[in-house]
Amino acid sequence: MNPYAILGVSVHATDLEIKRAYRDLVKRYHPDRRSPESSHEQIVAINYAYDILSDPEKRAQYDRGFASIFIVPEPQEDPREVYKREYKRKRWEREKKEREEMLARRKAIYRVLQLLHFGVLVFGVILIFNDWLEDNTWYFWHVMMTISAAYICYKKEPEGFAFGLAQWNLFVCAVTLIATLS
Repeated sequence: MNPYAILGVSVHATDLEIKRAYRDLVKRYHPDRRSPESSHEQIVAINYAYDILSDPEKRAQYDRGFASIFIVPEPQEDPREVYKREYKRKRWEREKKEREEMLARRKAIYRVLQLLHFGVLVFGVILIFNDWLEDNTWYFWHVMMTISAAYICYKKEPEGFAFGLAQWNLFVCAVTLIATLS
């Protein structure tokens, strides 16, 4: 039973406010009034609350223990729900780790492709100058291979387009190199 709630006063109420609330409640609920509100149990509760709050020592003792008395215990969580939540968290962490590893592998492959494309770029520029000096024309594939190689060397992140372009460009370079050497 919370004596503050019984008397209808705040925790910071003064002695005068407590006494006034006590007298009003006793008048209202006293059994001699023979009103429908009056009852013996209510008077006992009101007297109990006033007994604690009117005595400074009992009130201080009650206030010190107030928090521990009225703490509502945390409801126990269903073990299945805990398991589900932990399973989902671990799965999310595992998938995140797998995505990071895949991205790291893809970046490493792209770095290798970038290094290879510096050679492709030089090869493409040599082919373009050679075409221009010999025939005064440029072959479309040589120009495209060179532009693609320059783009791949410039692009730092392995986005979908650049990654696919790098693979395609290596194929074109290999075909061109085989056709040039034969």
